[in-house]
Amino acid sequence: LPVLTAATATTYRILQELGLPPIVPNAGKLLAG
Repeated sequence: LPVLTAATATTYRILQELGLPPIVPNAGKLLAG
């Protein structure tokens, strides 16, 4: 069962807003790039 935490979603959105690629190694599928 896939789980999306608030911390992961927030990190993804912050990186997008800063114009940075939303890629964080070992941080789950959303942030895998």
